[in-house]
Amino acid sequence: MDDKCYLEMCIKLAEENKNDELAISVAAMIVDCSGKIVSTGFSRILNGKMIHAELDAINRAGYIGEESTLYTTLEPCIAVPKKKGVYSNKKKVMDYRGTYLAKHSCVDHISSNLIERVVIGAIDPNPWINGRGFRALCSKGIDVRVIDDFKDRIISLNPGYFNRK
Repeated sequence: MDDKCYLEMCIKLAEENKNDELAISVAAMIVDCSGKIVSTGFSRILNGKMIHAELDAINRAGYIGEESTLYTTLEPCIAVPKKKGVYSNKKKVMDYRGTYLAKHSCVDHISSNLIERVVIGAIDPNPWINGRGFRALCSKGIDVRVIDDFKDRIISLNPGYFNRK
């Protein structure tokens, strides 16, 4: 299978796991160098906390071998400055997927594992992310590819997120 096939599988996973509680539906998949799917993950609420798709896939994988590829429907998050009022509910600052900011981003988790490639379905439109996750992964020596063939489908999964002002 090629990158487009795996990315399409991620989109189907996001469609199957769409959750009205969340502002966004994202899915991720880790594939080893032989083409075997090691794990999948999706954005969800677990024990009252938002779990990002990339982190969910990493946690479910157990062992991630060298030369693995992570496929994700949306650009992985980066740590953003904690400034009061930025994407906030006026009490606590939230990240671009509606969760409270953590010390470690998806980019941090991806780069601290043996993931050598990341294939992204859509660049995050959030002004705090918008290409920064891509550049952060590249700066860590990870080969990153954006395949925007499915962008319209990813937008249709998350219309409120992509069309917000």
